[in-house]
Parts: sequence; C-alpha cells; structure tokens
Amino acid sequence: MKRWTKPSPSFPTGIKVKNSLTDEYDELCTMEPGKIKWYTCGPTVYSMSHIGHARTYISFDIIRRILEDYFWFDVDLIMNITDVDDKIINKANEDKKEITEISRKYEAEFHKDMEILGVRRPTRLTRVTEHMEEITSFISGIVDQGFGYQPKGSGSVYFSISDFSKSHTYRKCDPAKQDAKDTLSLAATAESSEAVSSVSDGNKQADEKRDPRDFALWKAVKPGEPSWDSPWGKGRPGWHIECSAMASKYFGPTMDIHSGGCDLKYPHHDNELAQSEAFHGNQQWVNYFLHCGHLHIEGRKMARSLHNFTTIQEAIKCFSPAEIRMFFLLSPYDGPMNYDTTIMTEAGSLLKRISTCLSNCTIAIRESSPMEIEIRSEEDENLMKFLSNTKKTVDESFRLNFAYHKAMKAIIELVDCLNEYLKDKKDAGRSVLCTVVSNAAGYITRICRILGLECLGDEVGFPGLGTASSSSSADFSEKKKLERLYDVISKFRSDVRAASLDRSPHSVFLERCTVLRDIEMAKLGVSIEDGGSWKIVDVLSDDIVASRQSLQEDKKYTEWEDKEKKRKEEESIVSLNVRDYLLNKGYIFDNPESTLPSKVKEVVAVKAKTSSSKKKEEGEEEEDTHTEEVVYKEIGKKPLKKLKNEIEKHKKKHAKYCSKGYPWQIECPMCHKIGHSKKACVMAICEDVVSRVENMIECCQEIKRRQMEESGDNEDVIEYSIHSFIRGLPLFQSSGSSSSSSSLEASLPSYTDAFTDVQYLLKLIKRGMRVKECSLHLYKILGMPEKEGSDSLEEMVKKMRDWAVQINEKGGYDVVLALEKFNLLLKTEFLSLDKFGFILKRL
Repeated sequence: MKRWTKPSPSFPTGIKVKNSLTDEYDELCTMEPGKIKWYTCGPTVYSMSHIGHARTYISFDIIRRILEDYFWFDVDLIMNITDVDDKIINKANEDKKEITEISRKYEAEFHKDMEILGVRRPTRLTRVTEHMEEITSFISGIVDQGFGYQPKGSGSVYFSISDFSKSHTYRKCDPAKQDAKDTLSLAATAESSEAVSSVSDGNKQADEKRDPRDFALWKAVKPGEPSWDSPWGKGRPGWHIECSAMASKYFGPTMDIHSGGCDLKYPHHDNELAQSEAFHGNQQWVNYFLHCGHLHIEGRKMARSLHNFTTIQEAIKCFSPAEIRMFFLLSPYDGPMNYDTTIMTEAGSLLKRISTCLSNCTIAIRESSPMEIEIRSEEDENLMKFLSNTKKTVDESFRLNFAYHKAMKAIIELVDCLNEYLKDKKDAGRSVLCTVVSNAAGYITRICRILGLECLGDEVGFPGLGTASSSSSADFSEKKKLERLYDVISKFRSDVRAASLDRSPHSVFLERCTVLRDIEMAKLGVSIEDGGSWKIVDVLSDDIVASRQSLQEDKKYTEWEDKEKKRKEEESIVSLNVRDYLLNKGYIFDNPESTLPSKVKEVVAVKAKTSSSKKKEEGEEEEDTHTEEVVYKEIGKKPLKKLKNEIEKHKKKHAKYCSKGYPWQIECPMCHKIGHSKKACVMAICEDVVSRVENMIECCQEIKRRQMEESGDNEDVIEYSIHSFIRGLPLFQSSGSSSSSSSLEASLPSYTDAFTDVQYLLKLIKRGMRVKECSLHLYKILGMPEKEGSDSLEEMVKKMRDWAVQINEKGGYDVVLALEKFNLLLKTEFLSLDKFGFILKRL
C-alpha cells in the first residue's frame, strides 16, 4: 500500500512543496482549479502563547499570503481551537475556575497576539465544545466500520491500530520507527501525548487497550471533569478525534493541505489520518502535509514542558512585530531555527535598510520630473536588468516549497543595488528616471506586502506592521492622513508664531486652538479633549464641519457685538470732559472753579420696620423694608490720591478722542463696514433682496402677459419662453459669446439686475453655512450646465432651510420670513417648472 498517491482529479499549480507524506518535493495539485482547502492545527488554550507558536503561525501565514496574494489562490483555511483537554482541566483545577473561563481567557490572548503579529484570521474557526454532536457521530462511524471498539464494562472507545493496518498504511507522517523494538516506547509516547491525568488512569487505559498503539476516541467521564452525552455514556473526546471530525464536516473526505508543528507528526497527525481514512473508507484523507520546524533556544526545543520559552507578549516588549516577522523570514519554514537576540537585532537592521531605501526612492521620485526625456543610461539599464533577475529568483523561490528566505535574500540584494543606483545619481548630480526607480521600489513594496510587512495603498514603502488586514475601506490611505496631519500641524505652527510675533492677546491663541480641535482635527477623525486626551472617531461629514465653522463665525459675531457694546459705553465716558466725567460718577464740587471735587455721593440702604393694622389683626409678623438714602461724604487723602491718577488717565483719553485718534472703529465681520450691528446688517440685506425679487417677478409677469398675447393660452409655450429667456441672459453667457437678445429682453433690463440679487441672496446663505459656490445651485435649478464644486440640489435645499432656522433661533432675525416670502414669490410663476417645483416643495 502506497503512503501517497497523486490527487485525482488534480489541477497542477507549478508549485512544489515538501510533503511530509512522502518526505519529497511533490507538485501541488489542487482538487479544484484556483481553490485550496487547508486545515491547520490551532492552539490548546490553557496558557499564554510563546514565541515557538509565533514561529508556526507566522510561517504558515506567510505561505498563505504567497498563495493568496502572489499566486492568487482562493484559500479556504480552517483552524481549530482545543478548548477542552487534560491540560485545560488541570489548569482550571489549579486556579479553582471553570474550564470555560480558562479557555476563553487564553483564546482571547491568542487572538490578540496573532493580530499584533499581523497573522490573518482563518476563514473559519472551530471549537471542540461547539462540535460535540459531529464528534460523537464521527466516532460512531469508525466503530460501525469495524475500526473502533468499546472494552467491556468501560465507557471509553478506542481505535484499533491492528485492524486498521490490515487495509491501510499507518504512520504516514513519521514512518521512521516502525519495528518491534520500538513498540513499547511508541506506546509510552502515545500515552504521554494524551496527557492522562494520573498514573492510575494511565494504567487503566493500558489494561483496556487491545494493542499498546491503540488510542482513545472517547474518554469515559471522571470525577471533577466536564462531560457530554454519547452512545457509550458520559465522557469527552480523545485528543486526536476533534480535528478529524471538524475538518471532515466542512471539507468532506479529502482536503488539499493539512499543516502543523513537526512535533505533532506522531502521534497526533498520524492518528488523525488513520481515524479519518477509517471513517471515510479511503486511502488518502490529506493530499499534502506541511510541517513547520522547531524553534530552539540554546540548542533545545522551546516548549512549556521544558520551561525555556518566551511568551509573545514578552517578545514584543523587546522587538516590534515587523522585526519578529523579518526574523522568521530569514530561515526556511520547515527547518529548525535558533531564537537568538543577535539575529533578531540583525533582522531589525535589515528592515530599517529596506524602509530607508524606499523612503529615499520616494524623495527621488518627488524631486524628479516624469516629463523628462526617457533616455536610459547604462546605470538605468543595469538596475532594470537586476530587477528582472530578482523577479525571476523570487518567483522560483516561491514555487519551490515557498522558500521565502531565498526571496527575501534576493529583495535585500535588490535594495542594495537600488541604494547604489541612487547614490551614484546623486554624486553625479543627475536626477533619477521615475520609471526605473518606481518600478524597482514598487516591486520591493509589493513583495514585502505579500510577505506580511504591511504597506497601505499603492505607495512605496511600508509604515510598519499593523493589523492583519491588508486592505482598507477608508476614503483615504493612512499615508494621506499623515500628510494632512502634517499640513494641519505646520499651519497651526505658522499661525501661532505669527500671532506671537504680533503680540496678540491670549484670546487669539485660544481661538486658534479651538479651530484646531473642533474643525481641523475633526476632519481627520481625531477628537481632542481639553484635558489633553484624544481618541480616534469617525471622520466628520462636510455638513457637520460647516456647521462648526458657522458656530465659529457666530462666536466671532458675538465677540464683535460685545466689543461694540463695550466700545459705545467707553466712548460715552471718554467723550466727557474732566468735570462732567467726575459729576457723572457722583462727585460734588463746593467751588465751581475748583479742579478737584470735595465730596462724593453715595447711596445708602436704610433698614426700617413697618406694620399695618390689618396684619396686626391677623396676627402676622411685621415685615422689614429697605429704603435708599443719598449721603455726601468727604473724600479722604488716599481716595483723593487715587482720584488724581484717574483724572490724569481720563485727560489723556479725552484728548485722544478730541483729536480723532482714539481707535474706536471696529469692522463688522459680515459686511466689513464700520460701526454696523449684525442684526441691522442681515435685515438690510434681506429687505433689499426681497424688494428686488419682487421687481424680478413683476418683470416675469410682464413676460407672461406679452407671450400670452402672441401665442394664446398655451402655458407650456409660455414656460418654455420664460426658461429660454433666462438662459439667454448675459448672466449665463461667457464674455466672448454672443447672445440672441430680443426686443423683449432689451425692454426689460431690470430683470437681469433682479436676477443678480437672487445670486446675492445665495451669497448671504453662504455666509451663514459656508456653502461652497452656493450661487451655482441656482444655475442647476434653471437647467444650466453643472459646474465643478457645486453641491447637490438636496444638500443646498437642506442647508438653506437649516441656516434659516438656525439664524432665526439664535438671533431672532426675520430671515425665515424673508425666505418664505421669496418662496411664495417663486411659486407665483415657476411652480409648474419641474426643477423649481422640486426645490419649492423641499423648502
């Protein structure tokens, strides 16, 4: 009986793999074209994952990425989680916790570690406790086929190796030791591998077995252990059966690839193959078995049982996830590897060398011009030839047992060649050819990305190893976000520096910080709190940002009004001469010719008790009343000294006021006029616009009347004529074009003026909501060609209404009434036009 046969049907891939079933390089042939069914053994979750686990899962993640991203296979990868096991039960008993609590805790830690290391999640995750029905059914099938037995008086079920070996090949993965001398040692290995909980249990199982090589399919219930119902009584699955049952449920009787650590070859994988082939009645359950080599430390295998392991969490405190991945990329996946901090440091240096090279390429491309004449020098041709050879080497490496260590070596050599090319160009004072550098740097980036050294977008270079996802659904890449962040920081620095040089008040700096927090950083999806903390949030929509900008403008108006109010109060005081100023403050002059007052008026509250006869009769208490009394007090020496200083300051201000040099004038932030209030500004514009719109409507009515006289009562013709008239106005014509103006147009010049005022009304809306190119919406409503940058009709209508309500609620300005009047006037003539009707209904 052959250990392995070529799959049938088979679809050759041109890839050779080191198949543990033959210990040779066999061509990978899939059962379906372009698709690979792959099952990998997952962790037994009873403790933290160590760097040896990282070696296995990162290595197979790299192979999966090569298959998916380089050869474009659809890989269906299933990984199991062993969440019930002797080790988990022992850990739960030690910690006095439920096994579910233990397994869930360490499974979550495992997924966290894998995400940090950039390992892609499997297509499907299977847990033992969630597949008990499939497991018991699978065991029943094996018993029915005659390969399983239940000892008399026992609740356990065992697999018969001797019965299976009569028709099948046993120990396909590790066939080296299959002679009689090793029978006892093999049995002992199998017993210890199943990690029986006590010596007595081990002896009991040995007594129940027909052959020392037999292994448990189902274990009878024992005190203090979890159990499930089965045809053989309560109990739990054996170690090997879980993978066979769960993989068979989703992949059926055959799969393309099965993988795991080389320490699982025997007994786990060999027993998996035996029980699966017994259940399905075939000779080959797995077509290709891949095994990852051991990770050694100080010459010994890293393992929990040897107490010489380093957890993944401990490793990432010293090295980045990218450095750990690069460390594993330097050795073949199926060979032994020594964990050495020196080699890990070297991996970090190689990673930095690649990153620096790609950054230099980005700078060189930015400084060169793509419009230069494409005349390649000998240096350019040599680099392109080297790139071609590298591509060939990488492809051959990937096709021969996924030799990514050879591919990475070729990439590093290309990096060195590219660095030399850039240096030679720089020393010679010549610019690089964009096509040459971008091709080389782009290929390096692509291969690094395939190998898991993540890059985002089509940019060259890689910012670091992030999550396992290699694609982003964001509107812009992380690199673009960083560029925008740098722009914001640079602009903020320039504004703060300019304000500092101008000796601006602290309010200017606070206002600039508010704009940074509420608008600029919000656009980048960052929320900053006043305490200094920050968090990533959804990028704000343009509407919300516009609303915040509007609030900033409202704040400016409020501050302006406060300044204007304070200015007027101060102006009324400074305009007085010294004597009137003092009299206004309550000072008294005994001598009219004296320059200093002698007394000051004060209002004193006097408390007095009053009562009424009615309250006395009703027995109510008397009320205390307060009256004010004006008294005149002499000015003391110290107050008089302060008063003299105050008089001198007032004299200077009054003199400046009289000379018209005092800075009273404050510019209105809306109309930029001097001494203008916001309410007066808004109302003046609204009233003026509405009156001019009325004039426009009168003109339209005149158009309608004349057209009806000429064409009768056909309203469609009239509406078309009005529409054509609007399109023919000079407002919508380019400066060089000739418009066919009729005598009617010439006789109604006021129509164009009124139409310009409608545009002015939209500019007023723009001031409130900061709508970009708001006046272009009117063109769209009237059927004009759309211009780049204009908002949609629905957005404009919503913003018009929201702005009107907002202004009306905040300032009490009658803008809503003005818009409704404008709305009513439009309805009079244009309701039957489709586009006007749409906007009017939305308003």
